[in-house]
Amino acid sequence: MAAITHSKVIASGYIGRKGAAKLKFRIHGIKLVGMIDTGFTGFISLPLPLAERFNLTPSGIAVAVMADGAQHVMVTSKAPVKFAGKVREGTVFVEPNANIILVGMDFLHKFHLGLIVTKNKVYLVDEFYEP
Repeated sequence: MAAITHSKVIASGYIGRKGAAKLKFRIHGIKLVGMIDTGFTGFISLPLPLAERFNLTPSGIAVAVMADGAQHVMVTSKAPVKFAGKVREGTVFVEPNANIILVGMDFLHKFHLGLIVTKNKVYLVDEFYEP
């Protein structure tokens, strides 16, 4: 735990049953749990049924490159997201074939967060903190 003694912890997440790093956030006041995917450069990826539930208005399309190199054309939308008491707007990728919420690197960048993952815990730290 020495690594986080020189960091300002903003929030924490947890390690799920299958070993994935997860965190909680809100869209339109509804609490969601997303898996942190450092290979996903976007903000958030939502399954289509959730995007429809939030009445997200399509604002564009983008090509997403998956871990296996496959390319998918996806509808995007802008949405305000609340995390650790702050609200940031980002581009949400709407994934018609997904059943999981992904939280990507743009989420961490927009909230100015660094990521520390241990065996049982996920720490999100202020990237600008200097002791």
